[in-house]
Amino acid sequence: MNKPLISIIIATYNRPNLIGRALKSIEAQTFKDFEVIVVDDGSTPPLQLKMNDYKMKIRLFRLEQNSGFHTKPKNYGISKAKGKYIAYLDDDDEYKPDHLQVLLEAIQAGNYDFVYGLREYFANGKVVETSTLRPWDPQGAGKAFWLGVPDLLHTKKIIYALGGWNEEIKRFADFELGWRLGRYGTKGLGVGKVITRCHRHNKQMSYDSNRQAIDPQTYIKYPIVQRWLKSPSAKNLVGIYTFSWNRLEYTQRCIKALEKKAGWPYVHLVIDQGSTDGSAEWLKKNYGKNNNSEVIILSENIGLPAGINLAHELLIDAGIEWIMKLDNDGELLSNDCLKKLMAAMLDPEKPRDLILSPYVKGLVVHKGGVSRGLPPKYPQRWEKYNISFTSGLGGICRLCHKSVLARYGQWDTNKPKHYAEDLEFTGKWEELGWFNGYMEDIFVLHMDGSLGQQKKYPEYFKHKDHAGFIDPSQFKNYVPDF
Repeated sequence: MNKPLISIIIATYNRPNLIGRALKSIEAQTFKDFEVIVVDDGSTPPLQLKMNDYKMKIRLFRLEQNSGFHTKPKNYGISKAKGKYIAYLDDDDEYKPDHLQVLLEAIQAGNYDFVYGLREYFANGKVVETSTLRPWDPQGAGKAFWLGVPDLLHTKKIIYALGGWNEEIKRFADFELGWRLGRYGTKGLGVGKVITRCHRHNKQMSYDSNRQAIDPQTYIKYPIVQRWLKSPSAKNLVGIYTFSWNRLEYTQRCIKALEKKAGWPYVHLVIDQGSTDGSAEWLKKNYGKNNNSEVIILSENIGLPAGINLAHELLIDAGIEWIMKLDNDGELLSNDCLKKLMAAMLDPEKPRDLILSPYVKGLVVHKGGVSRGLPPKYPQRWEKYNISFTSGLGGICRLCHKSVLARYGQWDTNKPKHYAEDLEFTGKWEELGWFNGYMEDIFVLHMDGSLGQQKKYPEYFKHKDHAGFIDPSQFKNYVPDF
């Protein structure tokens, strides 16, 4: 049986007399390729639906204990959804007959992550107010941008990338979701057509005339965000993150080369993961003291995937558009290295979305930092910048826009570490039809080379959170999740 294109989620609690109207409005849709997922959020008595009253597919689920807010049942519904796109309807509201058709045509026409329409408010038998169209503004999202949930259609992929609805807050979840859609650089569109009827009544949970935007400062965890969030720097500032775990000499060389060779405005976040060789002390004393660097000292090694998730969150929260991972054993060799990488990234002729790396010297497997074993599906060269395209890139030095990270989502801390996650990340990107590229005349050195590092720091490669020098063949049966 074919999967439906759209999954419509209704979260409901103790309003069996209202949900029938909502369901009938769905049944009347001009577009028919959908499923309806009703999540009973612990109603007493449990919700019962007469399925034979409807000529459409309805799947009814129940949470035994009421969650107190609509975010948990929405997330549960998303976990059960089979559709490529997700829509919502409150149990006391209605869709206009062309609701799904209007939103679907819009989201497919521009390959958007989400789209939204307008609504009318209905009370005492008449329309009392109609919303006005506000174009999507990623920069203003969260502070002054509200996305009406019943008016929204988004891809299932993007809600997974964002981590679902925030179940930790009990107000303004729609503002908070809008804020995250903005900070991750997603692509959205407002449609200037009334597609939803929202009923105002005395048992309404969603309407609050005094609602205010959520303050993103609530989510600030580290001083880096406070310092960089209102940075006067241009939007093309690059946020670079580096992890250190011992091997202080590598970290020092990495920082020194970055300062000399970047040639482009950047901020640098260094996260020390429980070093015991004096790295943390040196970083606290000598780095992170100026406006373009920040040091975070962790008490233990949390592993590479968890560290990457932390770094991405902090840099994106700080409003950084372009993000680069630079390993502490990566030493920039070419002058104006970052400047040349960004010239390609900002070129309007750039082919689709791109993850870009310099050529990496000092590797044994995948020389240049490039996975050559899997031939790419797309053109091999961009001659203008001497860039070759490939199926995968290593993680020593890698630059991309924050929207790439949003589409990929969280790094899985349960997957094989240090080798496989880089292949999965760039491999998924290539699978989606976008590009991985490396600039053949811009160089970064993998210090001491792969084999030299093993001899010099054998304890580093024995650490439980480091897979060490891995033979790629051992992953021949490993299937990434894409």
